[in-house]
Amino acid sequence: MMNNFKRKALLASLLASIPFSPPLIFSASTAFTSSVLMFSFAERVHANRRADFYFERAYQKSNKDDFSGALADYDRAIEIDPNEDVYFFNRALIKEEFEDYLGAISDYSKAIELNNNDSDSYNNRGLLKSSELGDDSGAIADYTKAIKINSKDDLAYYNRALSKDNLGDYSGAMLDYTKSIKLKPNPEAYNNRGFIKANELGDDSGAIADYTKAIEINPNYFLAYTNRGASKSTLEDYSGALTDFAKAIEIDPNNAYSYFERAYSKSESGDHYGAISDYSKSIKIDPTDSVAYNNRGNSKASLDNISGAIADFTKAIEIDPENAFAYYNRAENKGILGDMDGACEDWRKASALGDEDAAEFVKEDCKRN
Repeated sequence: MMNNFKRKALLASLLASIPFSPPLIFSASTAFTSSVLMFSFAERVHANRRADFYFERAYQKSNKDDFSGALADYDRAIEIDPNEDVYFFNRALIKEEFEDYLGAISDYSKAIELNNNDSDSYNNRGLLKSSELGDDSGAIADYTKAIKINSKDDLAYYNRALSKDNLGDYSGAMLDYTKSIKLKPNPEAYNNRGFIKANELGDDSGAIADYTKAIEINPNYFLAYTNRGASKSTLEDYSGALTDFAKAIEIDPNNAYSYFERAYSKSESGDHYGAISDYSKSIKIDPTDSVAYNNRGNSKASLDNISGAIADFTKAIEIDPENAFAYYNRAENKGILGDMDGACEDWRKASALGDEDAAEFVKEDCKRN
């Protein structure tokens, strides 16, 4: 029986944004000799003082989570003085709180228009382009601009690496994670670089070194323990893998991913009863995980519980009708029960989804079905 288990690993996808800018203290020290200029300057100082009052109050309200009040005050400050980039920057952050991402992007763009040397506005606008609009190319352009302004901006390198990763530019992402680490070591960058080493380059030993570094920086980083366990499992260090998974679960017992990876490791080592138990725990936490149902079905099939396996594959398909693995596996188990019509129907579906082995079954074994 050639049951298809499916593996997954997690990237730390938290994007780092720049926080609120605090109020600034303005001073008027320039003297003018022209009475006309003196009049204009007096008007500007008066306007700035009023705008600064609303800006200061908005900042204090935001610190108390009164975002509606803060938004109203930032609106008022901008109405009085629409030429201060920091007003738009802070209002953008408030708009993010209300999930008005297009409005926030508009405000970051206005802040950039007023001050095109502000790397923070480029970084935050890039973040929203990537995380909310799915525009990683546009995000990379913004991060690159931020880096050009401030070559020591570790957050911009980190965020650019994530966008490059999303676009499949793994070598570029590796370089940016490395640059971010050199500027300011952080566990997420080590974890994500390790992820690429393990899942794209096949370098699980190098990945383990990065996950270990992430854990040294943050001993409670469950994701690094889980990913390190997955790499140890790939290298058939099942004992070490189980130790890491246990630690991850101790840190966060409500994370389905750690149970999933421990289950996968147990199945690889032949402990299908243990795998079923952990897949069940993973499913209890996240009942929408099609892959967990597929893999639990495979473990049940390995223990000759064919009807139970078919039930799990069916559930996996209900959750994700594009899960070719589940169609293939259900076909194989239907065939074991003698239901070749049902098996061929599933193999055809798996073949249509791109499964080459299923296509061979359709070609060779489903001519009459």
